[in-house]
Amino acid sequence: MKKFLSLVLAAVMVLSLAACGGGKKDKATDAAGTTKAAETTKAAETTKAAESKTESKETTTAADSGKTFKIGFAAKGLSDAFTSMEASEYMRQAKENWAGKLEVLQVDCEFDTNKQIEVLENFIAQDVDAIICQTDDPEAILPIVEECKAKGIHFINDLAVDCDWAYEVESDPQDDGELLGEYAVKWLDEKKIENPTILFMQGEVGNQHANAREKYCKEKLEAAGYKVTDTNTANWQRDEAIALMENWCQVYDKIDAVICANDEMSLGVVQVLEQEGRLDGTMVISVDALAGAVKSVADGKLTMTIGKDIVAGCDMSLQLAYDLCSGVDRSADKLQKVPKDIITLDDQKTLQKWIDIHTAAGTYQ
Repeated sequence: MKKFLSLVLAAVMVLSLAACGGGKKDKATDAAGTTKAAETTKAAETTKAAESKTESKETTTAADSGKTFKIGFAAKGLSDAFTSMEASEYMRQAKENWAGKLEVLQVDCEFDTNKQIEVLENFIAQDVDAIICQTDDPEAILPIVEECKAKGIHFINDLAVDCDWAYEVESDPQDDGELLGEYAVKWLDEKKIENPTILFMQGEVGNQHANAREKYCKEKLEAAGYKVTDTNTANWQRDEAIALMENWCQVYDKIDAVICANDEMSLGVVQVLEQEGRLDGTMVISVDALAGAVKSVADGKLTMTIGKDIVAGCDMSLQLAYDLCSGVDRSADKLQKVPKDIITLDDQKTLQKWIDIHTAAGTYQ
């Protein structure tokens, strides 16, 4: 009996040892598996971090690669004072601020839509990196913008183009019109003139800027109870404005306000009214802040001009071009508005700012 119990006890001990041994082996296997998984995860994380770091480095390198990007600049028409002033500012900034980064190729489109299309097509053929366009006809260049999209050439415009590829850096003509109207209403209210004779001199009929300036100016006047007496076009030109103003002086015995869609026309208006002895007490206002207009304001002749900050606008466009060519995401900046100033004799600080701008450019005399 004792011998039998001894055998049973021995068997139980063997089984217990076997069970313990089996448990220890499974635990070791689990530990090895866990260690291997941890090492794999850590390796994956390290690889991912390295890849992320590499991507970040590549992005930074792309922006600072030292490459000079070629930019085609289609100037609408250098015979126009404002367009020429803006084009000169583009070239000045390209030379002084973007040397080695941007090479700007300027071509005069001479206010000819067909020539502008030809110029833009030539830029595409030259494989430029981006195009900046002072647009003559937004609808006419739409196929060009679509072609740029297909070829990855960035397109920056100063008017709205119905294509998601185009970026717009503009002096909003609606703002121009509203500012003209608001200033005219304020002036007329202060003068308390009964049944004032208000004349509106249009820019080129059909032009987006000309149409908007007229429309939104008249809306402000009508909302305040004022009606424009007569409207006609001088096509942005001073000589045509002189002829039109001479005619208006013969038609109207009393002229209280002349609102012009640009400075070139307003300077012609001021010239005629001064010659006729009818400038005193007549409001003449316009848009562009050309050197001659700023000088006329300073001399107490032109009542007011609206200044598009050309320096800021050109800088915005060139910076945008460089960023897009460098791969920077600027999709949130599809539309950027250029800041503006109202320039009058009463606001000496703003007036002096624009005198300084034109003096630095060598255009103020």
